[in-house]
Amino acid sequence: MVVNSNATPIRWTYAGTTITTVDIQYSLDGITNWTTIDSGVVVANGSTYIWPQVPGIKTTGAKIKVFDSFNPNVTNTSGSFNIVGDLRVLSPNGGENWKAGELKFVTWYSSQVSSVQPYYSLNNGTNWTEIGGPVSAGDGGVNWTISNNTQVSNNALFKVEDISNPGVVYDTSNGTFAVIGYLDITAPENGVPVLAEDPYNITWNTKGTGMDNIVLQYRANDNSSWINVKNASNSSETAPNLGYYLWPSVSGNVLSNYCKIRVYDPNNLNTSNEGVNYFPLRGSIQVGAPNGNEMWGVGTSQNITWTKKGNISSV
Repeated sequence: MVVNSNATPIRWTYAGTTITTVDIQYSLDGITNWTTIDSGVVVANGSTYIWPQVPGIKTTGAKIKVFDSFNPNVTNTSGSFNIVGDLRVLSPNGGENWKAGELKFVTWYSSQVSSVQPYYSLNNGTNWTEIGGPVSAGDGGVNWTISNNTQVSNNALFKVEDISNPGVVYDTSNGTFAVIGYLDITAPENGVPVLAEDPYNITWNTKGTGMDNIVLQYRANDNSSWINVKNASNSSETAPNLGYYLWPSVSGNVLSNYCKIRVYDPNNLNTSNEGVNYFPLRGSIQVGAPNGNEMWGVGTSQNITWTKKGNISSV
């Protein structure tokens, strides 16, 4: 039984018709100092009765006694049982998204526990890894530095256990949380121009292992749709997560001063980043003629030629 629990059942059976109500008591040592839990309880409630609150003291020799409210000689005492400490995970407790490379604070509630060991699992509890060493349960939490090379996972759990009774007094997250990767676009962003129909090397920083592929997309302004950089006809096509991608020929269909690039993990859309501010996507013009060393006579008619890159409508 857990200290301070308000959901612990007490069960008894009875025979005959003379017993109508019972009194219920407990003793922390099973011998002396009996304390009343409840009195005048309908005897038929022996299959449904819940102990209102287990005492907040640990013991290895507690007992329960149930007796006829009107005839204490009609009684029965349980065997010895333990009252153990209480541990409950507070955070992360399911549904969170914590990034590789971040410093997080894992927390718990404790009662009648001295020292605890925190753990995390990346595979839904199959394997556990210690978060530091044992700490005082009363600290209520500990820092967890999620290393840059932590395996990303959508099935992470947190566990905290009593050092002195680890197989009995412990708690895990109510649900899984995610350890997600970190992505940060470094180019293009923040006003750095990109030329249409030229190659461009898109770069980003990444943290977290196991995030082998990413999706790169761009858009011309905040009101336009995202277009896949690698394959404009497939918005979800992936590219290797190498920290760079050579865009062979930047699309020049729409020229704009309000373009953005974003990158995300297709396995967890919470791992996403857009470049800082906008970048301009510009066209370019190359004069073909005259281009130097020509000798054009006064009053003659000559062709001036040029080529363009990008959707430039007039010059």
